[in-house]
Amino acid sequence: LEYSVYFRGAEEKSWKLLKDELKGTSLPINTESLPDGKYFIRVVAIDSPANPTDVALSHEKVSDPFHVDNTSPIVTELKTTDAGSGRYVVTGEVTDAASYIKGVVYSIDADKWKIIFSSDEIFDSKTESFSFPTDALEPGEHTVVVKVTDAAGNIGTAKTIISAE
Repeated sequence: LEYSVYFRGAEEKSWKLLKDELKGTSLPINTESLPDGKYFIRVVAIDSPANPTDVALSHEKVSDPFHVDNTSPIVTELKTTDAGSGRYVVTGEVTDAASYIKGVVYSIDADKWKIIFSSDEIFDSKTESFSFPTDALEPGEHTVVVKVTDAAGNIGTAKTIISAE
């Protein structure tokens, strides 16, 4: 068999050729060249390489829709509050346009990443809020980095500076 592979966005009418005269049964697709959204794949198989043209058969199949998400989640409303004794509470919100939030971690002064739970204790939506306390910090400037990952594996980061006294 020989295959031709096409794609189109859910709101598009025309199929665009990805690859024709494909002999194998798999084709990696670099979705980084596609904007976020819903897409379909159409595969047309033909047996003409092994049969005369007048008796060759072909068949096509259209995939279920799939989502492309290349956009990183965004950390907003990142704030710190002095909790006393050198400790601080860091709060914020994470949002993703296409996928649910999968996880959030933080690091202070490039130390190891520590897991944060969402305020409702489960990551199950496109917008989540979080809050976490720091350990007691030595006096001076400290950089807090928050890293968020969405269900598609995209990563977003933000930082805030704490001036501990």
